[in-house]
Amino acid sequence: MRQQLNKHVYEFDNLVVGSSLKASRYSYEHAYPILNNRLEYIPFFDSTDLESLKDESLSGQIAADFQLEDSYIPARTLRNYFLSLLSLEGLNMFSDKVNAVRVSDEDLKVVTENSRVYKIRYNNLFLFDDKNIEGVQFAYQTERAPHRVLDWYHLQSASKSDIEKITSQDGTIGEIYFTTSDKHWKSRRLVAVSHLTESEINDSSNLEIYTRYEILNMLEKGGIKGRKNGTNPETGEHYRLSVKIEFEGREIVESNSLLSRTVGNMRFNPDE
Repeated sequence: MRQQLNKHVYEFDNLVVGSSLKASRYSYEHAYPILNNRLEYIPFFDSTDLESLKDESLSGQIAADFQLEDSYIPARTLRNYFLSLLSLEGLNMFSDKVNAVRVSDEDLKVVTENSRVYKIRYNNLFLFDDKNIEGVQFAYQTERAPHRVLDWYHLQSASKSDIEKITSQDGTIGEIYFTTSDKHWKSRRLVAVSHLTESEINDSSNLEIYTRYEILNMLEKGGIKGRKNGTNPETGEHYRLSVKIEFEGREIVESNSLLSRTVGNMRFNPDE
């Protein structure tokens, strides 16, 4: 239940804090208002099986809305879909305008982009994220899962291909994904995904200069060829240039290692 006591004070029975797919889904399924402490980055290649949703009619509606050929949908798309539905119902508090959150036992203070401060009183708080949040003692798993490291490259010189993904179990890089939104093959990009601990991320052997060679090797084994450069007059086979890639940048998608637990009227990373 929502009640606005005055211009800058709100009161709720239940409040969700987080911006992941898990948080937005939890908020929508329970009809609880959500406070986005940040807009969590979700890579374009992450997908979710709609069969995991509790509401079969909702799954069917989503599949129809997005004209899906199977039960899988990009996770980012589904998260944004839930947030849009929550906004329509007036349950998406401050949208993506939150800069900081400070929590106490009975209320929390929200600072927005325009430096305005709001107070939200609650009876039960559901926390899915620890970023931009003060006043809460978070607990983490003893062994934190590796982070996902995304190395982005521009595919400068390569023949056209319909390949969207290459996988490997031989080295540091587990998958390579190719962007599908670019109209022209010459402008396509790829992202190489590694699963590394914090110490491994800082290890010099995992710097871009070394991973580049592993990527080029995976591209060759995966069937990505260089551009044509003439024809062998005897065999008729095409000569080909080497595949060229240009490094654009590295992103780190941190793993969520929050323990699922209940402390007083706060639930951390709840599953149900």
